Amino acid sequence: VSQSRYFSMKLLRRTRLIHYSGLLLCTLVWLANSGNPPTGRTGAPFDGSCGDCHSGGNFNGNVTVDGLPGTIEPNTTYPLTLTMTVTSGNPTRGGFQLVVVDANNTDAGDLVSTNAQTGTENLSNREYLEQRGAKNITGGAVSWTFNWVSPASVPGNTVKFYYIGNYRDWE
Repeated sequence: VSQSRYFSMKLLRRTRLIHYSGLLLCTLVWLANSGNPPTGRTGAPFDGSCGDCHSGGNFNGNVTVDGLPGTIEPNTTYPLTLTMTVTSGNPTRGGFQLVVVDANNTDAGDLVSTNAQTGTENLSNREYLEQRGAKNITGGAVSWTFNWVSPASVPGNTVKFYYIGNYRDWE
């Protein structure tokens, strides 16, 4: 009888340990996403979108990338700014993700983080730039700066920037 009680207690401890471990893992994943979103969520044809993980909120806005010339020169560094501008709703924070590809949807150039507000990740041989922690929206907009180094050559002479923004109203 004492052996079966010991076994039951041991099983109960394992079950609680698994439960608490699962809870801890879910909490860590939630915390990690606000500082570093899951890679591959730009809305590009080969990616998912922010809506794969986020829902709710009645916000609308525009997302733009400024700083690119009409003609891109090879091996040139371009300082760029991604800006999210609120057009409706009252979100308090925003985040983004961006990828640059050629006509074959292959990585094009090098994304360079210029401060601690952005960082890069790699997925399927593509480099992504994304926020490192959601940023407060002030005056109806929020921006991030970064550099893009153009490639030496581009198949099809086409470079596509895919980017997406996520507005939110909680900390």
